[in-house]
Amino acid sequence: NSTYPFTHLSGCGVGYKFMQAFAQSNGLSGSPELDSLLDLVAISIAADIVPMIGENRIMTYYGLKRLNHNPNVGIKSIIKVCGLNHKEITISDVIFKIGPRINASGRMQSGMEAVELLVTRDLNEAYELSKNIDQYNQDRKELDKQITDEANAILENSGQLDTDKRTIVIYNKDWHKGIIGIVASRLTELYYKPSVVLTLSDGIATGSSRSVQGYDVYRAVESTRDLLENFGGHTYAVGLSLKEENIRSLARDLRSMSPRLSFPTNSPRLSPSTLTSSLKTSTTTSSLACAGSIHSVPEIQNRFSAPEEYMITAPANSLERTLSM
Repeated sequence: NSTYPFTHLSGCGVGYKFMQAFAQSNGLSGSPELDSLLDLVAISIAADIVPMIGENRIMTYYGLKRLNHNPNVGIKSIIKVCGLNHKEITISDVIFKIGPRINASGRMQSGMEAVELLVTRDLNEAYELSKNIDQYNQDRKELDKQITDEANAILENSGQLDTDKRTIVIYNKDWHKGIIGIVASRLTELYYKPSVVLTLSDGIATGSSRSVQGYDVYRAVESTRDLLENFGGHTYAVGLSLKEENIRSLARDLRSMSPRLSFPTNSPRLSPSTLTSSLKTSTTTSSLACAGSIHSVPEIQNRFSAPEEYMITAPANSLERTLSM
C-alpha cells in the first residue's frame, strides 16, 4: 500500500530514504553524513539487481563517484582485496567483484562479519576482515560448483528437463542453505525455466526460486501459499519455506501454472559443463536480464552519464516526491 512514487528501491535504498526524511525533519538537509553513505547505497542497488532507473540511477551515479574518490573504510579494503585499487570502479565491478564478496560472509559464515567490515573506521581491522571475506568467497565458489554439478546430475536423470515440466523444483537436504539461491540462478540460466532449489534447515524445507524474464514467480509462489510456512521476494526471485512433505505438491502446482518457455533467439545456449566450468561470480547474466532495466548489459557498460537532476529528496511528512526525470 505504499504511495511512494518510486517502487524499485533496494532495501538499503529504503533505509537511505528514511534517513533523508529524518534529516529534513530535523533541519539537517544537505548533511555530508548522508552523502558519505552513497557508496553503500550504490553497492546495494547493484548487488540486489534492482532496476537501474529513476532514483536508483541517480544514487548509483553519485555512489560510484564516492567509491572512486572517497569510499567507506571497509569498502576501500574490499577494493584492495579485489585488485581494483588502481583502476576506476565500475558498476560491473560492484556486481561481479565487490557485491559477491560482501554477500559471501552471510552465505558461508555470519553476516555480522560483513557488518563489522562496513562500520569499522580502523584500516588494519578492515583489511583483516576483508581477507577473511575474500576467503569465504573462494569457499563459496567451490561449493557453488559442487552443488550445481549435483543439481544438473539430478535433473538429467529425473525427467525434469522434459518440455512438459515447465518449472524446475529440486531438493537435497544436505545442500548449503547459503548457496541455493545462486544455484537456482544457474539452473534458470542454463535451462531457461523458473527454478526452485530447496534444502533442509532446522527441520523445514527452505528454498530460493529464480525466474526468467516475463514470468512472475512471486505470483506463482503466492498462489501456493496454503502449502508454505513463509515466503517473500519479488517478480524474479522468491525465498520460501515449507514442510518437507509438501514439496511434491508444491512442484505439481508450480508446474501446472507455468507457461511453455523457449530460449530468446538472441540468447546463447549453455551446457552444464560450460556453466560449471566458469562459475566465477554469484550473479548470472539471466539475473541481470531479469532486473528489468539491464536488458542490455552494454547499456550500463562501465560508466553512467550524469543524471539530469541532482539527488531527489523526500519531504519529511510523507516521504513522497514526484520524479521529474
